[in-house]
Amino acid sequence: MGYSVKVSTILTNLCTYNGCLPQGAVTSPYLANLICFHLDIRLNGLCSKRDIEYSRYADDLSFSSNNRASLNKIEPILIEIIKDEGFQINPRKTRYLSNDVKKTITGITINDESIHVDKKFKHNIRALIFNSLITKDYSSNEKIRGMIAFVSSIEDDYKEKIIKYINTTIKNEIFCSEMSVVEAYNKNKLYSTLKDMIYIENDDEDWNDFLCDIYSHK
Repeated sequence: MGYSVKVSTILTNLCTYNGCLPQGAVTSPYLANLICFHLDIRLNGLCSKRDIEYSRYADDLSFSSNNRASLNKIEPILIEIIKDEGFQINPRKTRYLSNDVKKTITGITINDESIHVDKKFKHNIRALIFNSLITKDYSSNEKIRGMIAFVSSIEDDYKEKIIKYINTTIKNEIFCSEMSVVEAYNKNKLYSTLKDMIYIENDDEDWNDFLCDIYSHK
């Protein structure tokens, strides 16, 4: 790509681990963009002349237009360009969607006037948070923060919603009646702006039996 041997070596060492190229590294999107640079230029140039919107996330290519005929006509040319750039199309992952069906691309649901993350993905975030509270295991905090950041990049107020959800959840007696749960949470909060969980002593025998049953089945 025109870099000196020294710079190329440094870049290679930054992007590889034990001689291999890891998937999902922070450098992955940049490498994908470098590899697809010429592909993007050709596809974007072709589509922009025909009222077609082209977008790419890693190796997922999307084409949209209000003119179905334009999409049908351009498909053979797209395939030719993609193959000419050294890529292969996976027919099993090729989908044709119209306005009257739910359109989900790389986990993002697209409506006529807005985009948002699929509900299942957001439900999974809340489930992970709840599980951390129950088990007192916060080893997934980094993963959860990453998932929240992803949704927040698409839905502006999502992080605030999660903070409100957590601040409400920690008031539940299931959690605040157990000192070990309270201490574990306060030491491992997802965000420093979150409220501390406050321990509430409960001497009710039925309630304590219920808590024991909850934690014995975690």
